[in-house]
Amino acid sequence: MSLLVSVFVVVSPSVAQLMENQLTMIRQMVQLSCNVSGWPTPHVSWTKDGKDLVPSSHINMDAHRLVITEATVRDSGIYQCWAENIAGRATLAARVLLGTPELVHFVSIYDFSLLNLVPAYPDQKAEGATLLQ
Repeated sequence: MSLLVSVFVVVSPSVAQLMENQLTMIRQMVQLSCNVSGWPTPHVSWTKDGKDLVPSSHINMDAHRLVITEATVRDSGIYQCWAENIAGRATLAARVLLGTPELVHFVSIYDFSLLNLVPAYPDQKAEGATLLQ
């Protein structure tokens, strides 16, 4: 008599590379990458300032990338990539700041540290999540 045993191994999502904060001029393209791994392959979703993002005429997204074409000041904010599977959840965050050439020049020279202030959203952070702060 033989016995057949199946083993299903799961690996919670993990961060392969951190997203970087971005300082960009309006009307430029913004691109954020979400490099995560896990098994089964994690489902990836995107949020901006804590609200779900949906594709639009100038926002395109897939499992690993968010692209904003012709970005406006309204596109400034905190973007998060959420990766989830049955084993857990992980998230990455980056601040995107868009402005006029003068603003971009001023911030990049005098106060680029503003971009490093990426707060967490405690109400969304799941157990085991990884959040860039």
